[in-house]
Amino acid sequence: MATPPSKGKQLYHMTRLENMPSILEYGLLSRRQVEQFGLLSMDIADPDILAGRENVQLPRPLSEYVPFHFFVKNPFDGRVCNQYGPEKMAIIAINRARVPNMDSCYILTAHPLHPSAQILPYREGIQPESINPDNKWWKALDLEFPARDYNNNDIKQKCMAECLIPDKVEYFDCVFVYTDEAKAELLKCTGARRVRNYPERYIEVNTDMFPRKGS
Repeated sequence: MATPPSKGKQLYHMTRLENMPSILEYGLLSRRQVEQFGLLSMDIADPDILAGRENVQLPRPLSEYVPFHFFVKNPFDGRVCNQYGPEKMAIIAINRARVPNMDSCYILTAHPLHPSAQILPYREGIQPESINPDNKWWKALDLEFPARDYNNNDIKQKCMAECLIPDKVEYFDCVFVYTDEAKAELLKCTGARRVRNYPERYIEVNTDMFPRKGS
């Protein structure tokens, strides 16, 4: 049995491989900073959803936070891997216990545009329901397939819950890629030591972390 997301150790951010050289050099920046400094090589976000995200009421605009998901192969990962192919993607992983600026981070308990989405302080929201009975938002994420059915829109939207980290994430625990070729290219990048596990496991080829194209 896979570890349920509520008891997982990491957070995940998927991006195009083309964006990784600047990410490894400068860190993983918020959309606001990426646009300000002209560092976005390939945008995988939906423009209509981006516009709606700015209506979410947080202390700062949502574009000033870096979003992470709580498990891989979520509906967002499935969409972009189906559109571009998993071989063109990378997944950045960070440890939940080492989230930077933790007291300024938030959790959105569903997709930001879903009516059920709640905004919780990170330290409160990250606790599993077994510790904090109010955190029932984990239930949909902890479902196992086939119960975690993305054809059910309510489950799909809840499985796109996000952790929001302000401004910038400096260091990563691991970067997952789909092919040996992608790993070889990232190993050449300036700033590769930004990953904590350098040099042993910091870039790992693991196809099981990615949805298959067409799935």
